[in-house]
Amino acid sequence: MGRGPGEPSALPGENALRFAKATGTGAKAVARGSARFSKATVRVARRASHAQGAGDSGMYRLIEVHAVNTAGDTAVAIALANTLFFAGATSDARGQVALFLALTMLPFAIVAPLIGPFLDRFSHGRRWAIGATMAVRGFLCWILASAVITESALLFPAALGVLVSSKAYGIAKAAAAPASSPRGSRW
Repeated sequence: MGRGPGEPSALPGENALRFAKATGTGAKAVARGSARFSKATVRVARRASHAQGAGDSGMYRLIEVHAVNTAGDTAVAIALANTLFFAGATSDARGQVALFLALTMLPFAIVAPLIGPFLDRFSHGRRWAIGATMAVRGFLCWILASAVITESALLFPAALGVLVSSKAYGIAKAAAAPASSPRGSRW
């Protein structure tokens, strides 16, 4: 039985149902394409991280951990983009940003030359340091995410802790890189 010229072309629920089906089909296609792209990206990155002897020496582990660390730094920066850190005028925040950076970087500038020899005293000390800094940062990111949502006072201490643990990771990675570099490299 067809619809006449004065009747609506579809029942109200039919349009919503068609839209939902089309949206679901489109979402599946996007998910499939994203999965293929992600797998291809990981495959190419893994091939590159194992190149030129890095796979034999263990350097690939450090490269892959560093990729995860960089992704974490990116996620934190994106998550904090709409918070108090970036909401104010840039001219007003210059002094605060300089003080914040000095507080996070100055201790490591003084302590960094001592960390490498200290980690050498322990069996797998560099690995433990890298793992510990990433675990601490992960925990602080969890607290930071909660503080951003609830607008808690823990936002600034957690953000400072994330920055400090990120700097500590960088120092531990720099101490571990020469030991895991392939033989014959220029390190």
